[in-house]
Amino acid sequence: VRKPPIVPKQPMRPLYWTRIQIYTPASAEKDGECLWDNLEETKLENWEDFEELFSKQVSKKKSPCEEKKITQSKAKEVAKLLDQKRSQNVGILISSRHLDINEIQSALYNFDTSVMDIHTLQSVYDARPTPEELQLISSHRKTSPDVPMDKPEQFLYELSLIPEYAIRIECMVFHASFSENLGHIESKLLNLTTTCKSLKGKKVQNIISIILSLGNYMNGGNGSRGQADGFNIEILTKLRDVKSKDNSLTLLHYIVRVYFAVFEKEVEEENCHLPIPEPSDVEKARAVNFDDVKKDLDKLYVQTSACDRKVTQILKSSDNDHHQPLKDIMKTFLDKAFADTRLQFENLEKCKILFKCTQKFFRYQQKTNNESDGPDEFFSIWLTFCSDFKDVCKKEQALKIIEQKKLKRLQELQEGKKAQITTIKTRPGGLKAKLKKMNLLSIKEEKKSNVES
Repeated sequence: VRKPPIVPKQPMRPLYWTRIQIYTPASAEKDGECLWDNLEETKLENWEDFEELFSKQVSKKKSPCEEKKITQSKAKEVAKLLDQKRSQNVGILISSRHLDINEIQSALYNFDTSVMDIHTLQSVYDARPTPEELQLISSHRKTSPDVPMDKPEQFLYELSLIPEYAIRIECMVFHASFSENLGHIESKLLNLTTTCKSLKGKKVQNIISIILSLGNYMNGGNGSRGQADGFNIEILTKLRDVKSKDNSLTLLHYIVRVYFAVFEKEVEEENCHLPIPEPSDVEKARAVNFDDVKKDLDKLYVQTSACDRKVTQILKSSDNDHHQPLKDIMKTFLDKAFADTRLQFENLEKCKILFKCTQKFFRYQQKTNNESDGPDEFFSIWLTFCSDFKDVCKKEQALKIIEQKKLKRLQELQEGKKAQITTIKTRPGGLKAKLKKMNLLSIKEEKKSNVES
């Protein structure tokens, strides 16, 4: 080993990396350059600040698990009270997560996920002891206090000694996950709002106007279909099926060409944007079920209220030394959580109204009686149309690029041919010079005879 051992002045928080040790000098191996062969450690002038920041936090109050350990001979067996599978699972959790009961206690009392992350705390919560297991452990400690318990049993016992450890973890997990859960609901409603506004926007209206114009022309002379002021939007899903007489393109292709020729002709091709909502956004709007969203919000509100009660329970059962920082953190969080949840309830009602207005905007009659099924039915039509429209746009754009490349190549060829043409100066005694001279003489003689006459 090339490096001497280091002994910090005080216990430090561990850094769980996978160590690489080089036993052979760099000059002895010629397989290739390696960073670790010659990398020198950065030397710090003052390690005290580092030790202060990253030393293990020592709890002020003596840990409930800090009891006198009875020295046992190595040969003496330990008490295994849990069934084999349960004991194995708890043991794997302790070793894989490097669990230390003092760090768990510190994380819970200080509401500090930097000491132990929220996923590890959730794993500890999931592995918490059952009442039956605690009864077994308690009975063993009474009947055989001199027989030490196995590591999994000892861990569960020490965990149970932390006051209100389970509801503290529940509060911390809820605090960490609330924003994500509410944000998921908020993004659903926001996407639906944006999609509805986009469908009512000017660009979509321009596309609809083209379809109306072409449809009325196609239905000219028909008493039941011609002279329409509008149309049922279900026809949007069938535009791709209407083909030209030579089958070279569909009606949707023609609509796309007309749109870009009429409404986007002044816009540079690279600046042209899809005039309809993105199909992925329409798909998300289609998946919104108003009843399910309300259930999710109700559930979140109930969970927030339950968390509020749990915080009250923790404060009642804990001594004053362990009220902070949980009390202030959770008060601020809960006030905001209740307000944000109520805001999304209001947002849900606004979305319902906006969705109904969008249906009315297109004179769409919903087939199902359940209001919650409206988005699925309505946006399914638009999803098909938007997907088809985007598909055709891509193909038309690809064709334009090919045509532009052909035109550019043709121009380059023509310019190349022009560059190859060279003008040759006429020699004084050459044939062209003689012919030119003869031609000039004949013209002069003709002018002279005209003058004499």
